[in-house]
Amino acid sequence: WILCPFEFSRHSFCLKVVGDSMFPEYREGEYILVDPEVTPTHNCDVVARTPENTYTFKRLQITPEGTFLLALNPDHPERKIRIPEGTHICGVVTGSWQRRRRG
Repeated sequence: WILCPFEFSRHSFCLKVVGDSMFPEYREGEYILVDPEVTPTHNCDVVARTPENTYTFKRLQITPEGTFLLALNPDHPERKIRIPEGTHICGVVTGSWQRRRRG
């Protein structure tokens, strides 16, 4: 168990960031706190489950052109993805932290 320095709801959970799609704001190995009870709005960072049962961590973009998931890394392929029908937003990222090496 990791003690959480942020407020969270009863169903919140932590995930470890894998990959560089959300770099530079989030780094691989960083932990994110995901709260399924927070309503996702434009520019929230979210964890989503696609209809193919894959999971992704991206920034939610709600625009007149549609709803998208955005990778923050400008060099990431497929930086802007239109949310497919049947995608489920699992929760909103409400905090993050990274373990630092000692010594």
